Amino acid sequence: TKAACSFFGAWGAATSDTANGGTGHVYQLRALDYDTTGPFKDYVQITVYHPSEPNAYPFANIGWPGSIGVLSGFSSNKLGISEIGAYFADDSFGQGTENTPPEKVRGKPWMFVLRDVLKYQDSLDNAITSIEESERTCNLIIGIGDGEAGVVNGIEYSGRVAIPYND
Repeated sequence: TKAACSFFGAWGAATSDTANGGTGHVYQLRALDYDTTGPFKDYVQITVYHPSEPNAYPFANIGWPGSIGVLSGFSSNKLGISEIGAYFADDSFGQGTENTPPEKVRGKPWMFVLRDVLKYQDSLDNAITSIEESERTCNLIIGIGDGEAGVVNGIEYSGRVAIPYND
């Protein structure tokens, strides 16, 4: 399924400490716009993973019991990730509109793509490459913040395109 959510990123001059000569911080906010009458609000869980595989990094998944994919989370490499569903995608997504092919339904579930970014990637550039090279499916907007690089990027994400953007 797709989620209806919001995300926000601010960095550099957009953060308050730059007025005092600082370099700014990275702030990433994620709002989960689910129905508040459903059960999700009652069973929130933060799961911290410490993978034993080589080249894998600790990460936290903000979700619910039993959720093994990532809806929102962050890693020990100072990467934060979130998504919003693109219900009214335009033709730039390359699928799912009157003028484009239908959305791809075969591929890697998006929650696993996001999990693998946090688990295996160590920088914003590598995270973007990982998403670009994955077998994507549905239309989403992904938010990735990198506390080391000091920036937040969005990615227009679909089965046909992965277009990073910022500012």
